[in-house]
Amino acid sequence: MKLLALDTYYFDTYAKTVGIEFSSWNDSEPYRTYVDYYFDTRSDYVPGEFYKRELPCILSLLKKFQLDPKNYDFILIDGYAYLYEDHIPTIKSGLGAHLYQEIHSSTPIIGIAKSVHGTSDDYCEKVYRGKSKAPLYITSVGLPASTASRYVSSMHGKFRIPTILKKLDKLTKTLVKMNKELILKDGVIDAEETAAIKAELLADGKIDRDEANDLFELKDKAEELCDDFKKFFVEAIVAHIMEDGKVDEEEIAWFKEKAGADGEIDEMEQEIADKCGIQF
Repeated sequence: MKLLALDTYYFDTYAKTVGIEFSSWNDSEPYRTYVDYYFDTRSDYVPGEFYKRELPCILSLLKKFQLDPKNYDFILIDGYAYLYEDHIPTIKSGLGAHLYQEIHSSTPIIGIAKSVHGTSDDYCEKVYRGKSKAPLYITSVGLPASTASRYVSSMHGKFRIPTILKKLDKLTKTLVKMNKELILKDGVIDAEETAAIKAELLADGKIDRDEANDLFELKDKAEELCDDFKKFFVEAIVAHIMEDGKVDEEEIAWFKEKAGADGEIDEMEQEIADKCGIQF
């Protein structure tokens, strides 16, 4: 069996979508992880039309990694396959149904939602896991919701949220600096990845020492760097060293150690040294 679970989290200027592959409903760990960043997030969230915002992000990840939906037995999403609209009232397509249409009905979709949409939950199956009194709301397309709910009930974990989906949620919300391996997977740091790195590392308005170390690691391990990354790297390291307006001995020693770690001083490091008044 081969399963794919998908989730998206929205930062200020972009969305981060994560897909995890696993092989059994009782798995607690994924065997493969995919991450994609989507920058055209101008569509605001509209109740009942969540798919308009999230579907492009999911399709972007599938396309980037050439993931063929037909290769999976089931695809899991955070949300609904179908929704009940009070003001109509009727059942309408949700994210899962729209994704099912986009992939040409090739793989059953299971929607797992943590909150009820509208005033009725009669259109979905409710799964109570562990000791939680709050259910998960299960909808599906391509298989009966009753069957989907049995699968979700059997997933690993003692709590309301299955273990592997809890880890997916954490991965989706985790900062880039915790996923350096994923950024370096293809050996290239491109403009989109640079924009994501920049947005996340500057979320608090400064570059701390751990973040500066992460940037050096990315620079040294990447086989190819885009111009955007090179520019940001210089700006970020200079800002870190000059945060208090001066350069002390500890900062000089740290920079020289990091700059010389790969056995050579490159143009970016020399530019940093020049701007901070550091002599090699």
